Amino acid sequence: MLYYRKILKESNVKIGRFRSVFPCIHIIVFGACIGFAGSLFIEKVQCEVLAPIIPLFWHSTDLRMQEMAARTFGLSKSPSRNSQSCTRVQLCPRSRRFSRTSLSQTYTLSSGHIQRFSYDETQMLRDRLIFGKTVNDAAGSKICINKGHAPELIAYEPLAGGWNMVIMDALDIDNGLLTQRPGSYRPLSAMAVLDRLPLKEAITSLIEELHKYNGGYVHGDLRDTNVVVGDDNQFMLFDFDWAGPIEKACYPMYVNRTDVRRPEGAYGGEKIVVEHDLEMLKYMFPEQDGREPAAKRRRLSTGEGSSI
Repeated sequence: MLYYRKILKESNVKIGRFRSVFPCIHIIVFGACIGFAGSLFIEKVQCEVLAPIIPLFWHSTDLRMQEMAARTFGLSKSPSRNSQSCTRVQLCPRSRRFSRTSLSQTYTLSSGHIQRFSYDETQMLRDRLIFGKTVNDAAGSKICINKGHAPELIAYEPLAGGWNMVIMDALDIDNGLLTQRPGSYRPLSAMAVLDRLPLKEAITSLIEELHKYNGGYVHGDLRDTNVVVGDDNQFMLFDFDWAGPIEKACYPMYVNRTDVRRPEGAYGGEKIVVEHDLEMLKYMFPEQDGREPAAKRRRLSTGEGSSI
């Protein structure tokens, strides 16, 4: 800061000619820590911290710190943005408990009607929301919806922080052990391997169409836990959180490879490619090799629990 002030003081050019919105970015590095600050050319030293000091030795489970670092470095790659747009980006949330009131509590229907909702545990199943962070837009799910193989997309709106709010129709999921309720769906993961085979061609065909739709889209998380089947073998595909355009969609940080079998190259930050989707389909419909009776594979699943 003293060196910056010295430049201003010794300059023979009028300060007014140097004035601009955001002419100088300071990168502060000490040890394994880094920080960013910005200065303005005015009559006195005017410096503002743009991001907190980030330690580059965070714990592997500290996702908040990693996300903050990624967003900070991403912003630093665009110094041409004016100061007004930069100051609107909150890189580090304030030190307080997360408040649900800061989240959106409305969404707009296709008719233009603004629908309000709450985050109460007592809300109706149909009003429950699915939040997802997508690369571009919800176009990847539209072909599946148009084919009748994904829940209806009710609304899709951007939120702060680069997230998108996706509101989809709720499905009646029957997880019981008795006869399936009429009109309900059961997870593909609960079906025996042989019982899945009649669905293989239809699901594979849908994914191939997805790869060709509007320049090509990938799903990224094709697992039997993300497919449900109706009593008439009508299937539904969901969990489009990672879906996006080919060559743009990337895996989120810390993809679960411990509990979920995934293709080689499916790691956090890497691009989701068509070959990954096709490989996941093979895991969903394993070949019968004759070395093990099918009865012993009745609960074969490509993953349970969290999608990541």
